[in-house]
Amino acid sequence: MGYTQSAASYAIQSLEEELGVTMLHRSKRGTQLTTDGAFLISYVRDCVSSVNKLYTTAHFIQGVQIGVLRVAAFSSIMITCLPEVIRRFHTAFPNITIDILSGTGRYAEMEEYLLNGTVDCSFVSLPVSPKLHCDELLVDQLYLILPLHHPLAAKSGPISFAELETLPFIMPADGKNEEITTLCREYNFTPKIAFTMSDDISILGMVENELGCTITSGLILKHFHYRVAIKELEVHPHRTICLAVRAGEEASPLLSAFLSTVKDTLSVLHSAPSTACRSRFLNNRTPPRTCFKLRVRGGISVYSIYSNFALYLSYRSFPQICSAASSNAPDLTRRSSSAIWGYMTTSVSTGGTVWRIF
Repeated sequence: MGYTQSAASYAIQSLEEELGVTMLHRSKRGTQLTTDGAFLISYVRDCVSSVNKLYTTAHFIQGVQIGVLRVAAFSSIMITCLPEVIRRFHTAFPNITIDILSGTGRYAEMEEYLLNGTVDCSFVSLPVSPKLHCDELLVDQLYLILPLHHPLAAKSGPISFAELETLPFIMPADGKNEEITTLCREYNFTPKIAFTMSDDISILGMVENELGCTITSGLILKHFHYRVAIKELEVHPHRTICLAVRAGEEASPLLSAFLSTVKDTLSVLHSAPSTACRSRFLNNRTPPRTCFKLRVRGGISVYSIYSNFALYLSYRSFPQICSAASSNAPDLTRRSSSAIWGYMTTSVSTGGTVWRIF
């Protein structure tokens, strides 16, 4: 936040004295909002948001393009579209700080960040709260992903859920499996879960190594290529991805510029051949240096922004580790990806920098 601990404590104390209420309860176990603080925090966030918008708009009027833009996004957007959006936006507005929040990746959490004033805009999936205004970006179809030589891969036409009941299924972790759990509920589908993993791309590597099947989005498949069979499902499920802002609020010039950049970038990415996206990801052998102000908070790996090479190695190597583990220690494959990572540590040296993958 740019404050020392003493400065932050002084600011909070001054606010409490001015308001005549205690906002925070401090103890040896940490600091928590009081009942009064929890009631007032939404108003505090609104004040901070308004002040930021005031200064940003004033700077734009003066021709000085500085400020902070806060964006919430779930993981599939963060690892596919958002890096290119940020690159384009940074080119036009090099002095703007972008603060990205991902949290657990749940759609409801993306909405909540926006509704409580934590962020200025948020990537969401329809339907959303009527308190939000959404600009539709793309309709993202979901596909069944099978090992390349699986018998169902040769079948013509869509695959039914009944045909998947006996197959080992690789389930995304909570917060990233909302479409799958909805399909399970609506079509009485009970997958035979062999692995639960938190990363979309690692799941594709697991399927490539014939460790199971999964369901994933076309957005992921367009940007990352694996030797797998992609099949349509019988009901052609999809999600509608939008960029949302709070309804009834006039967007600041900075936010309007970001919205335009997102729309322009996605129109280019989704009209270009997918192989272009693949080469941009795989052929970048040197980890890019931090060249603009970017803060990433939440569950998404910083490697998705800063080190394409380290990301590539972890996604490609991990499924092979699991494949070897399945033959030597079958019980290990029933554990989560993070648990299996605990059995190994790999160091990769490239471009004079050592990247340690856990």
